[in-house]
Formats: sequence, C-alpha cells, structure tokens
Amino acid sequence: RCNFKFDDYYSFYSDINIPKPIDLKYNKICDEDIDTFTSEYNIPQNKIKEFCEKYKSMIKNHFENLYPIQDGKYYIFSKTKDSMALDVEGAGKDDKTNVRLYQFNRSSAQKFLVKSIGNGYYTISAECSGKALDVESASKENGTNVWQYSPNGTNAQQWVIKRTSDGYFNIISKCNDLYLGTESNGKFNRYDIRVYKGNNSDSQKFLLKKVKYYLELNGYQIETVNLLEYVVN
Repeated sequence: RCNFKFDDYYSFYSDINIPKPIDLKYNKICDEDIDTFTSEYNIPQNKIKEFCEKYKSMIKNHFENLYPIQDGKYYIFSKTKDSMALDVEGAGKDDKTNVRLYQFNRSSAQKFLVKSIGNGYYTISAECSGKALDVESASKENGTNVWQYSPNGTNAQQWVIKRTSDGYFNIISKCNDLYLGTESNGKFNRYDIRVYKGNNSDSQKFLLKKVKYYLELNGYQIETVNLLEYVVN
C-alpha cells in the first residue's frame, strides 16, 4: 500500500512483517534483516499508478513465497477428492488417533489451526483435540502414516506449506522432506493420509479453505474475518 506525503514523496509499506525487504529501486530482495519494509521514492503524482503496476507482480510473488498462507483455521481438501476433507477419525482426542480424508461435514474434526512458527514452517492442529498433525515416530520411510499427537515442538510436527502452480498447496514434513498425500484403502468412505516422496501428483495437492464463523442476528449474518478466537459479546 502507498501513502501520499509532502513534496510528491510516497511511502510504501508492507501490510505484514517480512524478514527481508523489497528494494523497488533495484528490483531485488534486500539482504538486510529488518522487521518491516519502508522505502520512499520521489515519484510524480501522475506516475504513481504506473509505478505500482510495474512492481505489483514482483511484490505479490515475493509475499506469496514468504507467506503462502495466513494463520487461521482451515478445512483442508484433497485435489483428488474435492468433496472430502482432512479429518481426525471419530473426532478423537487421544494421541495416535488416525488422520484421514473423510466426507466433508464441517465438524470440529475437520477444522485445523494453521500457524506459522517462523523460518517457513507451520504447525497444523486439530480443533477437536488441540493435537498436532504428526508424522508417526518421525519416520523417514516413504508411506509413513500421519496421525495426531500432543504438541512437542519436534520436526515431526512442523510442515512447509508450498503453493503449486495450479493454485493448490503441497504440505511437506520437516522431519523427512516427504509430502502429505492420500492413499485409498477402498473402505468406509475414507482415505488414509500418509507422507510420500514428492511426485507432483494430484494426491499430494491440497486446497486450504478458511473456516468462516457466522452469527445470525435479526436476519443478518455477522462473519468474523481474522479474529477467530473472539466472539460477539
């Protein structure tokens, strides 16, 4: 976003904190580590639109690479089965409860809190239990099961969420660099969730849709946007 200042100066500010600023003058990412990017350029008022358009694509791509997804609660759908979502089996609250794909039903077993922990990694926690998405025994074997487990800060519970060229996301384990993916067992309308070597298949691509909460009031729906932990009182 840009704000007009005196003498035809404009300030460009990021709306979120970024670890490295964008140097618009030299069309590159700066090396200095600072909390937020602020830069001023003497640009005639009639050229500001042209300037913004020129750098819009670079800025958009940079932010999407650094922060592919915002913190919040999400439904996680598979590209191969778009009517099915990531689901904690039986909405279980115990450690080692299996995580699977299951018919979308908007239950707490299908709502996951995605939270950045820095350095490009995220934790993914089930609303129904508060337990973290976890690679079983932190195994490095292709096809290892994924379940939920009490948060413990290990690499088995840290994930890279990377945007794909077709608008979906890969979810990659820090502990083994394997990709979250689906495997059908052909029974009970369920598909196991495991980690596999990356193969660019649709079974390793997921769509994250933000959970929206509504309050009905006199015929109107009031929807929270970012403050999912707060309610109308």
